[in-house]
Amino acid sequence: MLINEMLPSRYLKQEDVDGEVVVTVTGLKKINIAHDDQAPQMKWVLKFEEFAKPFVANPTNLKRLFKALGDNTDDWIGGKIILFVDENVEYAGNITGGLRLKALSPAKRPNKKVAVTGSNGETFENDIPFE
Repeated sequence: MLINEMLPSRYLKQEDVDGEVVVTVTGLKKINIAHDDQAPQMKWVLKFEEFAKPFVANPTNLKRLFKALGDNTDDWIGGKIILFVDENVEYAGNITGGLRLKALSPAKRPNKKVAVTGSNGETFENDIPFE
């Protein structure tokens, strides 16, 4: 039996993620993540469609979410972002690894064809790049 099976976590952790995973945000709320015998510890938690366990978002990951999905958290629902394990995450002065979020690469948009009507009433298509 693996240690993760003996001591399961209620929240998503690096052992739950294999490689880079595109995830879809389905919920966000602030909850108490402290154990019953500890003082309350309120943290923002995200729910992803692709995982059963919720993800506790630290300040670094929240900043990445704001940059990738915008200022209004209502707009995050349905948004997609990449979840991955970063081996270089530090905690309490030690390199422990941890989960990180990053934006999807911008999609290359093809040139759009636009119908243009000239002054003589003739209609033709013109390639206009929208960047």
